[in-house]
Amino acid sequence: MNTPKKRIVEEPVIKWDRNGLFRCRVCGCTEVDACQPPCAWAETGLCTTCADAIADIQIWQGRARRANMTALLRELKSWTNRRTSGRGAR
Repeated sequence: MNTPKKRIVEEPVIKWDRNGLFRCRVCGCTEVDACQPPCAWAETGLCTTCADAIADIQIWQGRARRANMTALLRELKSWTNRRTSGRGAR
């Protein structure tokens, strides 16, 4: 008889900087060193900039025929390199 495996839900890690301020667990911003444009806290330890990015990725995962995070990140790096080298997007 197979027993169902229990799903382990991890609690988010709360990071602090050396001054005792919350630090975003994704990008590392704080209240005094925020993202640009300035962000706020979506929840404890997660800024609104990163929360928005997570929401966008969830939409992409739902729409993409075969969502591949590794390929997406590779393309992001390539696209960024093309944009910063002056060649623009192809």
